[in-house]
Amino acid sequence: MDILIEKDDLLYKKIIEEYELNIKYIKYVKESSSLYIDTGKKVFLLENIDDTINHVISTAGIYEHLNNKGFYNLLRIYKTKNGKYYMLYDKKIYILLDYEHHKLDLSKYPDKAIRLLGRFHKKAVGYLPPSGGKCKSNWGKWIEKYIKESKLLKKYMNEVLNKEEKTEFEDIFLSECHMYIDRMDKAIEILKNNNYVQAIEDSMKRHQLCICDFKQSNLYIKDKKIYIKSLDKCKYDIVEKDIADFLEEMLKASPEMKLEELVRLISLYEKENKLSKNSVNIISAFIIYPSSYEKVCSRYYKGKDKWDDKEYISKLNEARLFDNKKMELFICLNYKK
Repeated sequence: MDILIEKDDLLYKKIIEEYELNIKYIKYVKESSSLYIDTGKKVFLLENIDDTINHVISTAGIYEHLNNKGFYNLLRIYKTKNGKYYMLYDKKIYILLDYEHHKLDLSKYPDKAIRLLGRFHKKAVGYLPPSGGKCKSNWGKWIEKYIKESKLLKKYMNEVLNKEEKTEFEDIFLSECHMYIDRMDKAIEILKNNNYVQAIEDSMKRHQLCICDFKQSNLYIKDKKIYIKSLDKCKYDIVEKDIADFLEEMLKASPEMKLEELVRLISLYEKENKLSKNSVNIISAFIIYPSSYEKVCSRYYKGKDKWDDKEYISKLNEARLFDNKKMELFICLNYKK
């Protein structure tokens, strides 16, 4: 059942005051504190942002930076009458966007999508947040994260080895964890041997921005063009991470796609944004890293979920299948070099 906002509600009045809209009705998005606003002619989304004002100001700055560089494949963000990209109400932060119901089946448009990512990266270079804004960063994060996770998985393995009685999950874990730990260490080795630090330094000099959320759920197609819904997860990073994440997303969206076709997407990316000589190796390091397997094992030993052993084993099987598919892609990437 839709929950409508009455006209005498203070939030209703605040929206009219800030955005000067002629509103037909306002209702809450299901299971959310965001709102649909219908003017009769157009539908907007007033999105509740669970972050700081500094982050919202930076996100708005990214939107303007890209527009100024001629990149318009974005969901429009509206300013208040006072020229701000956000509205404050009841200690919450809101931004007003076009409501977009169109979706994207990524399996049908891999070529268009990867070229859009290349154009985004090219136009996103040189971004500096405006006054009051703070852009988050992943620079240098990945190798440190991988080393830490590899050590923890080895620690878990040794703890389980010393247990007299083991659960079914732990028996399965012990039977194969060496293989996945080897992949973790291989990813770290590849990054160290392929100028990962230099890639970070180059990205820092260029103020390279990445989407960090270039997924089917954050894209839509309209009039044969692909658009990005949200810039909320944008961070400073190296472009190779975005590319690797996209290839993984394609593995999920189009599992029947030939691995050679996935590898070919990198050359299409380069038609929009040139990569360095070590980029494919860095991408392959991100691909070989068994992030799904590590996540399930970590959650099991930290007791983060109220799942029983059967549920954890099911999750582990799904993770193994996906990370093994990633391993096949890693082999294909290295074969094609």
